[in-house]
Amino acid sequence: MDQITPHLQTLGFTADEITVYLSALQSESVTALSLSKDTGIPRTTVYLIIDSLVLKKILTPVSVGEKNAYKAISPEKLMHIATKKKDEVYEALVGIRTELPTLQALYQSSQGKPTVRYYQGLSEVEKVLQHMLQHELIYLHCMLKNRYPYDTYLRTFREDMIRKMIRSQEIVTDQPHDVAYAQHVSSERNQVRSAPTSFASDTVVCVSGTTVIHIIHSETSPQAILIQNEQYAYAEAMRFTMLWNTLQILI
Repeated sequence: MDQITPHLQTLGFTADEITVYLSALQSESVTALSLSKDTGIPRTTVYLIIDSLVLKKILTPVSVGEKNAYKAISPEKLMHIATKKKDEVYEALVGIRTELPTLQALYQSSQGKPTVRYYQGLSEVEKVLQHMLQHELIYLHCMLKNRYPYDTYLRTFREDMIRKMIRSQEIVTDQPHDVAYAQHVSSERNQVRSAPTSFASDTVVCVSGTTVIHIIHSETSPQAILIQNEQYAYAEAMRFTMLWNTLQILI
């Protein structure tokens, strides 16, 4: 009997359903009580199994006096079930093979597709910047044209970066406050260079790993756009490096 179990399981029967069917197969008709005694399965569970096997047309209700009894189908009918299952699997195989180019196109379109997220407000920007502290090297393009009352978040981010001993390259303006900042913090690990203020903007760009964050400043609060994509991050890192190599070291 053990040899037939995996084959019946392939047809979708559970181990308990197989046990009950094989037990019922040995009698002209069976009741829930007799099945429970023969299989050792609790009678409450047997009732559930019987209901399932009736739905699958493996057991057929029969009348035996006033008792509810059941009769197992002929084993030959299992061949019909197996053949039907085979036909269904073959039909599914043909359908998948036909639609495979479409499925492959959907799969390929998702590979390398950038992840883009938007963050609004100071607290959200602070949270997303913490994500960048997981990497060993950070590129920070921080040429702000104006100073904002809330831009202390940049000081906190810079302090966390230094405290965690993360290597960084940062570009600032040649305004006096930026020059003073650079002379104070610049080191071999955390390097700072300046660019002419005429190229400044109200946006900070942070590149690390496969992530790029653009932080846009306004009068009231910052907002950030996070883009995760290996190719995009590489392009931004190369753009930063080309500019970096033309600038003055501030140490």
